[in-house]
Amino acid sequence: MATSATMLSAWRCVACCPVAFDTPSNREVVGDAGLLWRKSTGELSQLLTDLLGDPARVQSLRAAARERVRAHYSWEDVADDYDRFFRQLRAA
Repeated sequence: MATSATMLSAWRCVACCPVAFDTPSNREVVGDAGLLWRKSTGELSQLLTDLLGDPARVQSLRAAARERVRAHYSWEDVADDYDRFFRQLRAA
């Protein structure tokens, strides 16, 4: 898993509503706690416009993102994942 330290740090912010580019690693990290966009004309713009018009959804996503990071991505967990990954590489 390629966990984005930048994304996780942003999620810890109280005002953050996760919106990420749709990649396999981002899908894994975001889960149902944020929104993903693809490279299609106007998709990101429409997504952000929709969020601006739905403060309740933004608040719900903020809360879900904070909880997801707290539950699944402590820095200790991330470091353990990298340690396990590099040990597997070395053993291969």
